[in-house]
Amino acid sequence: MRDLYRLMVMRLLTVGLAVAVLTLLLAAPAVASCAPRAPITENAARAVAVVYGTVTGTEPGAVIMRVEKVLKGQAATPLRVFVGPGRSAGSGQVVFTSVDYGPAPVGSDHVLYVISGSDGQLETSACIGSHAGPPDPIEVTYFGVGTFAASVAPSPNAPSASAVAATPPPDEVAAAPIGGTETFRTVLVVSALGAGAVAVLVLILRRRLVGAR
Repeated sequence: MRDLYRLMVMRLLTVGLAVAVLTLLLAAPAVASCAPRAPITENAARAVAVVYGTVTGTEPGAVIMRVEKVLKGQAATPLRVFVGPGRSAGSGQVVFTSVDYGPAPVGSDHVLYVISGSDGQLETSACIGSHAGPPDPIEVTYFGVGTFAASVAPSPNAPSASAVAATPPPDEVAAAPIGGTETFRTVLVVSALGAGAVAVLVLILRRRLVGAR
């Protein structure tokens, strides 16, 4: 009876540990599928603009930034920048990729290296040098203090490859955070399945212990 009890306990602990590890892996942010950070010279050469500012809003797959300094190129404020190559194509459903930049919650400061996507929209990614916080010492040395961005009136027009863009109308800006929805749902499903498996094992253990008596 003791051997049976120990065996069932070990199985229960094994299943619980596996569920916990799987849940943590699914809940962790996805690692960008790109090489280590390239030198600043390479990232700066790829970017049509490098800006520093504060995120003031989000929309599906993009951030709205109040640009404080323009370190390279030209940019107006506010500026809309897609966080990766995914687009909603008017459906509102963005396909997120492993190279998407984030997280970038409202109120956080970032240096964004902005490129022109294949569709002419402004975008950044986790593989081009964009990062949270102000310019680091290397960027200050390379770019200098930067210049102030010109303010523009909100416009529904899409941003162009010149890195000058405007915020879309307020009714088009989504309040939901960028990404993470599918991962969160997956974690909930896995957690529920794990809890169900544990409950079944406990029930089996109780029945076998009763039968052993």
